[in-house]
This record gives sequence, structure tokens and C-alpha cells, in this order.
Amino acid sequence: MPASEREEVISVFPYRSLCGKLRYLMLTRPEIEYALNQCCRFQDRPTQKHVDALLEILGYLAKFPDQCVTFWRKHLENAQNFLIEGMSDSSHGDNLPGRRSSFGFIVMINSAPIAWSSRVTPMCAFSATEAEYVALAELTKEMIHLRAILENFGFPVSRPMITKTDSNGAMNIATFPQITSRSKHIDLRYHFIREKVKSGDIKLMKIGTSENVADIFMKNLGPNIFWKHVQSLSNPSAVLQKEGSRRS
Repeated sequence: MPASEREEVISVFPYRSLCGKLRYLMLTRPEIEYALNQCCRFQDRPTQKHVDALLEILGYLAKFPDQCVTFWRKHLENAQNFLIEGMSDSSHGDNLPGRRSSFGFIVMINSAPIAWSSRVTPMCAFSATEAEYVALAELTKEMIHLRAILENFGFPVSRPMITKTDSNGAMNIATFPQITSRSKHIDLRYHFIREKVKSGDIKLMKIGTSENVADIFMKNLGPNIFWKHVQSLSNPSAVLQKEGSRRS
């Protein structure tokens, strides 16, 4: 929602201050991160439509004040090891005017959300597969960092860590290190994920698009799928049990 030159800038509304307060609240309300990030891009010149979007976020929080990240104690007490899982997702060229791609990821420890992010790729991706591959690499970096923290405190961590994506192309690039015309230009720093797959540090798994919770961090969603992912964040154990019963 970029501002037009003809639109009036709203200077009396505490736009920047409110964005800062909501970013603090985002520590326990991850579902607002994507929408809030879009609003924060216009802190210098907010127009009425940006103010309205920010008020929509406030209205949502007021309507659902009890939604929050839940870390279940029973998942810690009954587990011998910490299981680290992550999901990533990306769009392609949706950010104007630079045409960079939005991506997001979420990391769960013993089924509880512990880290998440909504960002923009540092470069223009040539394809959706490349954007998904960058998101997968950023997710892997975060998971390795969290594993190192847990192990430094003496907590056992299960191996391999599980990374999930809905992109077959990104999985193929990470699993089969072949140079092709579509992947030869990808920055070398993202290919470290191949080493982690080969060493057994991480295991790649395919996940359905409708089941990918990271979807909530990189694009606007319809009310049904948005609420489904919100429930996954606040009560992940119920969602995992439902998936398990569906597979059986």
C-alpha cells in the first residue's frame, strides 16, 4: 500500500509511537507481524489509509485479546530431548517498487513457537523457487543458532532438526547439488544448507501449502486460513494431534 504523492500526510496521529508499541506486543502476538511490518514501512509519511490499517490491527487485538503464544510445560517435562522444527514460506516479487520478495519462517521447540520472522529478501529473486530457497536458508540459520544456545546450557537436542517447506524446487536445490541454468546465479552463502542436509544436521520435509504456518508471515490471508494458522500458533499440540490422526 505505497503512498501516492497526492495523498495528505497525517502528522497529528502518533503513528510512529503506536508502531513501536505494537512491535513490542508482537513478541507474544506473532500473527500481527506481517501486517505491522507493512505499516512500519510508512512511518515517515503515513497517510490516512496507513492510519486506518494500523487501527485495524488494534481492532483485531481488542476483539481477540486472549490469543497468545503458549509454551506447554508438559511438552518439556515429558520429553527426553528438545525437538526443533521449522517452517518457511516465501512470495515472489511482491514488494514494490524494488520487486523483492517477502518471506517468513517459524521455529518450534517441542511443538511450541519460540522464534519467527517476517522479512524481505536482500536481493531480487529470479524465481519463486529461489525466493523459497533463501527463506529455507534463513530458517536453517535460525535453527542452528537456537540449537547452539540450548546445547550451551546443557539441554539435549534431537538430531536431525526438521525443516518444512511447500516448495519442491527449493528442496531439490538443497538436496541435489547440481549446477543448472536456473540456480547457478544463487549466492554461495545460501548453499550452506546443502552441507547441513548432507551432514544430517537437518532433514527436509514437504508440507502442504494449507498446513504451512509460515504463510501467515509473508502475505495477506483469507479469514479462514488466517484463523487456522493463529490456532496453530496458540495451541500447536492440538494441530499436531489432528495431523497425526489424519495420517493414520
